[in-house]
Amino acid sequence: METMKRARLVSLKNIQIETVEKPKPKRGEVLIRVRKCGVCGSDISAFYGKHTYIHFPIVLGHEFSGDIAEVGEGVNNVAVGDRVTVLPHVGCGKCDACRQEKYNLCNDLIVIGCQTTGAYAEYVIAPAKVTFKLPDEMTYEQGACVEPSSVGYHGVKRGVKKGDIVVVMGAGTIGFFAMQGANAVGASKTIVCDFNQERLEMASRFGASAVVNLGKESLKEGLTRILGSTVPVDCFMDCVGFDGSAMKNIISVARRGATVVSIGIIAKEFNIPNIPDLTEHELNVLGSSMFWPQDFADVIRLISEGKIKVDGIISHRYKIADIKEMFEMVDKHKENFMKIMLDIDFN
Repeated sequence: METMKRARLVSLKNIQIETVEKPKPKRGEVLIRVRKCGVCGSDISAFYGKHTYIHFPIVLGHEFSGDIAEVGEGVNNVAVGDRVTVLPHVGCGKCDACRQEKYNLCNDLIVIGCQTTGAYAEYVIAPAKVTFKLPDEMTYEQGACVEPSSVGYHGVKRGVKKGDIVVVMGAGTIGFFAMQGANAVGASKTIVCDFNQERLEMASRFGASAVVNLGKESLKEGLTRILGSTVPVDCFMDCVGFDGSAMKNIISVARRGATVVSIGIIAKEFNIPNIPDLTEHELNVLGSSMFWPQDFADVIRLISEGKIKVDGIISHRYKIADIKEMFEMVDKHKENFMKIMLDIDFN
């Protein structure tokens, strides 16, 4: 029996390295030797038992890249040895959404690393139809960042038009990718808002037209300083979620008829007392959940062309053998971090 190692979250804040049988791909599936895997905010939420849709025990990891190790029967879009990344969706394959390749809208969707075994492992199984080849010039780290980049880009495609003035709330990983995606589709101005000055300076280096430090001025004050008023903003992107404070802020300043894209997951215990203004001001509120295959294809091209930058966003790198050390760093707030990248090396 061939074996492999994996890191499994077995209970609250308890992740264990295990040796298990290496899986075999079935028809339409591929087996991937994982090389790099990004640590998503949802992985950290799951570690604390606070993610609504991820439960123990689970092998996390849905932002990954690697090499095709084996293909199942009927697979012809990739071959053994290909360098790949994966759109981590496993849909039912029968509904209208799946037939249209909008797997995020499948009512029976399961996500690799969230509801089924993920890539915190030497090997992972994935459907061949959502497995994408990486161009020769792309690194494994860039390949692992296609997934979070596509989250931001999908939100952009939902609500941003060429020439729009776009405000991005949150200078985290998704906010950075949303800002760059908005620039890539032709936004006339992108404004990033956050409380962290260091991240805002980084946003400027990555292409933001302007920034607002919400610890020093209100959203209304910042936008008025930059644009003369809040009226010119065409689209607001909430890349924060959590308690709804960013959405509350957006609703308070958005002009009538503006577009609001919600990307960050807002907690059930949200506090958004001005929700009635969504109706009164006829705001175009759009949810944005994950991505579609076309987003993945677009993002791979944009990263290859240098229009979406990845490398400077990765702040920390760990071998997966040291994953407990990584979570300890997060748990004890030892360091500020942006994107953590795991090298899938258990030695």
